[in-house]
Amino acid sequence: MKISQRIHHRIWLKNLLSTVALLIVIGLLAWLSARYSAQSDWTANARNTLSEASQKLLVTMPGEIVITAYLDQPALKKQLTDLVRRYQTGKSDLRLVIEDPDAHPGQLRKLDIGAAGAILVAIGDAVKGCPRSANPP
Repeated sequence: MKISQRIHHRIWLKNLLSTVALLIVIGLLAWLSARYSAQSDWTANARNTLSEASQKLLVTMPGEIVITAYLDQPALKKQLTDLVRRYQTGKSDLRLVIEDPDAHPGQLRKLDIGAAGAILVAIGDAVKGCPRSANPP
């Protein structure tokens, strides 16, 4: 069977348009994935999801919660950011502020925080601290 030049040209054009459309769809999906995030917990015991008790507690807490962390290690910053992000899904006015301890020595002295850093949690006017050990296990 012989394909005429006209049919061959139409097949080529159809293939070209299909390829361009597919590349546009892939590009749009890549753009959307960078702009929006979707997360699901597929673990057997839902360990990446807040428990029902934690969710209820967050809802009952009045006012804004500000977590200020004085950390200098990037790995700890990422771990803390990932952990707090889970709690931010349950409480929209929960904020995380990460400060470099070397950049604020006066503030560390004022708050009586050692060189290892600390994490402070402020709920309204109440502030609680959790100092970091200089030699973590």
